[in-house]
Amino acid sequence: MKIYKPLAMSEIGRRSNQEDAIFPAVGKATVNDRLFIVCDGMGGHESGEVASNCVVQSISSCLKDVKPGDFSLTNFSDALSYAYEQLDALDNIPNNKKRMGTTLTFLYLGDKNILIAHIGDSRVYQLRQSSDGNVEIVHKTEDHSLVNDYVKAKLITPQEAKIHPQKNIITRAMQPHLEQRCKATTFESDNVKAGDYFFLCSDGVIESVDDDMLINILGEPLSNEEKLNKIKEICSLYSNDNHTAYLIQIAEGLKSQNVNSSQKQSSENSAINKFDKTAKKEETEHLAKKRKEFNFKWLIIAITILTIIICVILTCSIKSS
Repeated sequence: MKIYKPLAMSEIGRRSNQEDAIFPAVGKATVNDRLFIVCDGMGGHESGEVASNCVVQSISSCLKDVKPGDFSLTNFSDALSYAYEQLDALDNIPNNKKRMGTTLTFLYLGDKNILIAHIGDSRVYQLRQSSDGNVEIVHKTEDHSLVNDYVKAKLITPQEAKIHPQKNIITRAMQPHLEQRCKATTFESDNVKAGDYFFLCSDGVIESVDDDMLINILGEPLSNEEKLNKIKEICSLYSNDNHTAYLIQIAEGLKSQNVNSSQKQSSENSAINKFDKTAKKEETEHLAKKRKEFNFKWLIIAITILTIIICVILTCSIKSS
């Protein structure tokens, strides 16, 4: 596999500090790089940037000597565990109720396949331009967020999710001293062709640039620098958050393996997503709990409204008599 020069941005936006972290650092990536990470920290001033930088530095240092031909899911698992250990070591405040934390988006371009992993609501896209010029999404990570759970449960629509008051609540994050560490959702594929784009981004980009807009920008007859600059300009106008992203275009894709990527994902699901069995159970239980809370909330609202209506009717009846 060969890539063109990767391009990155990491802007503070309208925040007072930068809580996003990125690897390689902006302007440092070369055509020889295979590992890319974007993290979005949380926990308030300093805490968020400490967490995101810790995870970026821990994972990148753990994988620095791994060759593209040798990389496997085990390497990622070990790096993720190491990052959690470093977060534990950094957080030395007993019973700290406001713990620092961070999302994670991870991309590794191996010689045989690529590995995408994520925790939280930062995203990784794989996009492909066809011969007729149209761009389509080949793969997109699914947000670990409360509103996405609501959408999957058909409690709200995707459009309502964009303006929902709880849109910033995530259901998974990397945090120190967790009784049960949040699992990463992983995706492995050999379906990588020349011209494909990989786009990693924090939610500060997502709030300004939706899927359709991203597809349109990447399909325009512009250089990759111009495309990323266009995304940056839109974010600077409309995003209230830090906005960070990596744009990587494939120059030479992978030779197809004996099993295509969709079959591989299915047949090796237990190996590729060994983290996710527990995570899926956790998500199901979490969603059931939230659905009950959601239904109870609307029941209370309905009873309150009905009570008000009855009181108004009784008041009017008394006045009339």
